[in-house]
Amino acid sequence: LGDRFSIGTRNVSLAERLQDIIHQTFSLLRHTPITACGINPWVQYEVGSTEYWHKIGHTLAPKELVWNELLEKPGMQSLAIKALRHGDFFGETNVVVEPSVLPLGIVVRSNYHYGLPRDSTYAGASDLALKFIRAEWKPACGMARKVAEQIFTKIRPEND
Repeated sequence: LGDRFSIGTRNVSLAERLQDIIHQTFSLLRHTPITACGINPWVQYEVGSTEYWHKIGHTLAPKELVWNELLEKPGMQSLAIKALRHGDFFGETNVVVEPSVLPLGIVVRSNYHYGLPRDSTYAGASDLALKFIRAEWKPACGMARKVAEQIFTKIRPEND
C-alpha cells in the first residue's frame, strides 16, 4: 500500500526470517517516514467439541447479565482487549479472541503497537522502528500463544 508496509507468512517456521527481511528493507530505506510500527502474530486452534467451544465463548463473554435478556442465542463474535506496554518502547498490546474458520476453532491475534515519537518521523524513524522490532519480536510473537495457553489452562473442558 502507498502508506503502509506489511509482510507476513502462514508458515510459522519462516516467521524468524521476516525479521531479517524487515531489517534489510529498512536498512536500505532509511529515510522512509514511519509513524507507527506493529508486530501482529496469531495462532489458531481446534478445541475438539461444541460444548468446550461454547464454554470458552461464554466464559470470555458472559451472556447472563445483559445479552440473554436482549438477544436470541447471543454468541461471542470477537473479544478485544487493550493494555498498556511499558519499557523502552511504550505502546499498546492488543489481543483479539474470536471463532476461526476451522470447525470448532478459535483464533487469538495479538498486536504489539508502537507509535514512534513525532520528532523521529523522518530523522531516525527506521532505526527506531528496527530497534523496536529487534527488542520486541520474541515477546510479541509469543503473546498470542501465551493468551491461548492461558485460555486453555483456565477454561477446561467438562470432562477434565
